Amino acid sequence: MKRNIKHLLLPALALVTLSLASCSDWVEPESLDIKNPSLEEQNPALYAQYMESLKAYKGSDHKLLFVALENPEGTAPVQRNQHLTTLPDSVDFIVLNNPANLHPDYVKEMNEVRKKSTRVLYAMSMETYEAEWAKMLKADPKLTEEEALGYFGQRTREELALCDRYGFDGVIFGYTGRSLVSITEAEMEAYNARQKAYLDPVTAWRNSHKGKVFTFMGSADNLLPENRTILSECDHIVVPTDNAQNENDISLKALMVVQAEGVPADRIVVTALEIRPDDKDKVFGYFGTKDENGEKIRALYGAAVWATLPSPNFTRAGILVKDVEPDYYNRLHVYPHLREAISIMNPSPKN
Repeated sequence: MKRNIKHLLLPALALVTLSLASCSDWVEPESLDIKNPSLEEQNPALYAQYMESLKAYKGSDHKLLFVALENPEGTAPVQRNQHLTTLPDSVDFIVLNNPANLHPDYVKEMNEVRKKSTRVLYAMSMETYEAEWAKMLKADPKLTEEEALGYFGQRTREELALCDRYGFDGVIFGYTGRSLVSITEAEMEAYNARQKAYLDPVTAWRNSHKGKVFTFMGSADNLLPENRTILSECDHIVVPTDNAQNENDISLKALMVVQAEGVPADRIVVTALEIRPDDKDKVFGYFGTKDENGEKIRALYGAAVWATLPSPNFTRAGILVKDVEPDYYNRLHVYPHLREAISIMNPSPKN
């Protein structure tokens, strides 16, 4: 049975509110500063109860929230919105887009948020390797397709090794590819060879990392049918819906993917972009449609509402939010749009 924040966190949060008036904001799904142990010092038992309730919530049947961050590669977090520990407690997964050469401070923060049962993943994609190869081929046209396949396999294994190196909780492997109907018979063999050069190391890694979170993001329907068996191993199938014009458009994009043979339909996550403060035309992070007042609808809000609606063809498991950093800066409350999305999908005590 589905359980929400109210059922799991309300008892602990009510006690916190009664005991510590200054901490009344805890009734919202807001981030705790683990580095500041004031609450633990004042009431360790109550703090432990809250953490247990949070753990129970994360382990319950609820709508998932993924948050992707453009963490700086090779350097420590400097700005507040670069820290993992400032994100709302109720975020299920934090996804780092730059996992290579991860600074030790990020590894420490991964351990801190893990205390709140938040898991930290990282993203990798075949498109990155193909873009790298295109530059190499331009510099040296004598490079062969056989060498390309070797390069793709090598880069895939290198990035998969980052999971053990830095102690990530899992990986999101991405693939876009091309629509299968657009590929000619003459192109199909090469297309399949490149796909397998990427997926074979991914499959081998999965077989030796059964305890890790394993998620696909991209166009699952562009995988060849014989290569889609890996999808059954995935905990989530993330369908990119960054450019969706409305909730119906999100549904259509998801439906197109799950209709492909071999794509699991019971674990669909969609994506949404956070808005940019300097986007005066309201293009980035907005639906193309408007509300009854003539205002454009924020995509994150629309996706959160979408996640709560019934769906006969697939399971709406949650959303993945990209470019979330600007949402941190708010005069009244950090990450207001993220917390709103959490409360829509999994209603909080104030709702």
